[in-house]
Amino acid sequence: MSASFNVAINGYGVGDDACSDPQLHRYLSPIAVQLRGLCNNGHTLTIYLMGGATSSASVSEASYMREWFFHHGGDELVANFVLIEPKTPTQSAQDNLRLLKEHCGDRAISIYCLDAREWKMRFFVRQIGLQRAMVCGVDFARFDSHRAALAKSLVWLAADVVEVLGHKVPPLGWVSRALRVRHIKAERKKKGAP
Repeated sequence: MSASFNVAINGYGVGDDACSDPQLHRYLSPIAVQLRGLCNNGHTLTIYLMGGATSSASVSEASYMREWFFHHGGDELVANFVLIEPKTPTQSAQDNLRLLKEHCGDRAISIYCLDAREWKMRFFVRQIGLQRAMVCGVDFARFDSHRAALAKSLVWLAADVVEVLGHKVPPLGWVSRALRVRHIKAERKKKGAP
């Protein structure tokens, strides 16, 4: 008997070309394998791709991931793709999850994110009230050298702690948003984007 599943994928970033972006491929490939398994068993999916414009002012993380799925066998998925695209330049995981809740309400949903950010997503899932959500971390760092993975994880951890604490202490929330805006501007400048 077939069933319908709801899946959300938190954005990772926007590179130059979704079809050949090695980091995006490392992030989405294990998810795609699981989703194909569901479809091969006759299930249908609603896939919420979450993320606004970051390093590219004109391309959202959500549309970048959709482009990857369509290039890498998305036609094999019996799925309805829904883009969750916060429109503010300071979008965060919280913004993605709030918009996700508006779209899916209280339906059961699996939410994928980087494993280093899984604890933060679990925190915000509870705070926002997505009661039937299951957060699934994707082991992204396993391909990095140990030292590079540790350094990247520590930077993400520090930023995530400030973001989570900012939920309870407004001045830290302002700091978190300011750092996010600074990061987005720096990434856009590297790419020559406005």
